[in-house]
Amino acid sequence: EKLFMSLTKAGEPILYRSDYYFVFHYPGSFQKRIAAFGGNKGMNTFYQKVEGKEAAKSRLPSCLRGKEDIWTQEEPTINVDLSRRDCGQSKNFCPAPICPTFKLEEKLETGTERRLYENVTTMYTKPETCDFDDSTSLGQQALYERAKAIGIAPYDFKMFRQMVEIVGNEKSEPNCPHSFVEHFILDGDPPMDPTDDIIKNKTWVNLDFHVKCFGGYSDKRSVADTIQSLQTDLQERGISFCKDAVNLVEYNGRSRVFDRHNDIMVDSNAYCSDPKRQDQLSEFFAGDSSTDAADIRYLRETLCTNPEYSVHRVYEGVFVSTSVHNSDPE
Repeated sequence: EKLFMSLTKAGEPILYRSDYYFVFHYPGSFQKRIAAFGGNKGMNTFYQKVEGKEAAKSRLPSCLRGKEDIWTQEEPTINVDLSRRDCGQSKNFCPAPICPTFKLEEKLETGTERRLYENVTTMYTKPETCDFDDSTSLGQQALYERAKAIGIAPYDFKMFRQMVEIVGNEKSEPNCPHSFVEHFILDGDPPMDPTDDIIKNKTWVNLDFHVKCFGGYSDKRSVADTIQSLQTDLQERGISFCKDAVNLVEYNGRSRVFDRHNDIMVDSNAYCSDPKRQDQLSEFFAGDSSTDAADIRYLRETLCTNPEYSVHRVYEGVFVSTSVHNSDPE
């Protein structure tokens, strides 16, 4: 409460009041710091694309807005994997009604699952871009504007969880091998404009997916690695699947640093593939090297401070914190 009162009074950006909090412990000391997530490079890049570089500065802690090179470029100095790329075993990673429920039909020893979703309604749009990162910024902004217009987004625009379908374009389009469809899961079926060619909504019934999960943030390399792993897993077992489309679902916002959960999904219907289209799974991000679990920077640096709170860079994120003095270690 002390931290959020200070941040609100100073006009600092706050993601959500009901969000993740962090406690920094110092070895051999009773001092602790209570911290709230203040951003990272991925979020900053997203807002720069949506709002422009100048406007995106308002999303950062105020004392960082005039600084250059906020995000460290140093090589890793210690083998620490804060993102925990293993997606874990929790069955309740995204409970209803936030996410649609599913029936687990089968789970292989490799972790690959077969899920049946009985009913899923989404609002979706197809951004005019061939770039994976640009598709999210363009798509989320368009979906938010429509959600606000129909009264289901009362808050100001914030980056939300990613749900994108990656579709292989026709092979006659070598300069743009993939297109993207951004989705926003709906609870119910709100009124939409049937004449709108940009934003549409649809309810899918009995979706049958092969799924492989991964942890960490859903960057290009992690997505590509998981697509390749899922493809290999299914092909080695002779399991059929759709090859020209794949779905990425990111269940956690950027402020969740630990135990993140993401899914790569492919339709179990092999006949959905169009021979004119790219083989999506084998060609997506071809040439990207695998990411190393050690590629997380061990770095703590105080960027700026005032009497009530401080801004630190810890690993690859920025945190705003306040101190707590208590002789009780609990």
